[in-house]
Amino acid sequence: MSEFTESDVRAALDRAVAGEPPFTLDREAVFAEGRRRVRRRRTAAYGLAAVTAVAVIGTSTLAAGALSTSPQPMPPAAPTAPATTTKPTKPTKPTFPASTPPSTSTTTHSAAPATTSADRNSAAMRDASIAWPVEILRKEGAHGEWYRFDATGTLSARLITKTGDRRLIVQLRGPEGVPPATECPPATRSSLVCSRYDHPDGTVLRVLEDHAASSIVVTSLRPDDTYVTVQETASGILPSRLARVLETHTVVDLALVEGLSATGG
Repeated sequence: MSEFTESDVRAALDRAVAGEPPFTLDREAVFAEGRRRVRRRRTAAYGLAAVTAVAVIGTSTLAAGALSTSPQPMPPAAPTAPATTTKPTKPTKPTFPASTPPSTSTTTHSAAPATTSADRNSAAMRDASIAWPVEILRKEGAHGEWYRFDATGTLSARLITKTGDRRLIVQLRGPEGVPPATECPPATRSSLVCSRYDHPDGTVLRVLEDHAASSIVVTSLRPDDTYVTVQETASGILPSRLARVLETHTVVDLALVEGLSATGG
């Protein structure tokens, strides 16, 4: 549909009022107002068209960018710093204050042979398989645990029972000095009983029982010249038990415990 021009409007208006009496309508004012309205409509139409075009172009651009599979140009990467190689540092030597320089002499502390021997003999007695009587409630050692030897090679333990206590003494001696007797003494009384045995490995065993004193002493001389003397007695102990608590074979087993030695370091 074509748009009417101002000339067309004027001609139509003249035809409409032809033959009519004149009226006071200001035609020029009417046409001026019409021109202003036309300009406003055109301006609004142009603006709407521009906005629509921008929206359409923007949407198309976004869609094209989203659907595009071609790689986008990347900005140039920042220059990388040249790689540097760090040499491993050597461990630093410990430093000492100037006032206390390190000593250049060394001192080695070695255990005395007696102490080393005591540790070895204590372990041997601890690990020995001994059949203890059920009457013994517990054993208390004079040097810690009941099986502990002191530096002189002596073990002293208290055998605690319900009817009193007994003392167990084990002594280790070497060939130096006066060795314990391994021969039976002449019989002087009937309560004293002595016996001697020679074992195939060279061990000499002497068993001396005193029934009057309720005591027993067993001495073994071993092939390495170690004397092992085992004694059960009530002497020097309170409250004491008068009767022996250890059987003869138990005392013999203690005298023959493997690993006991008074020689060597």
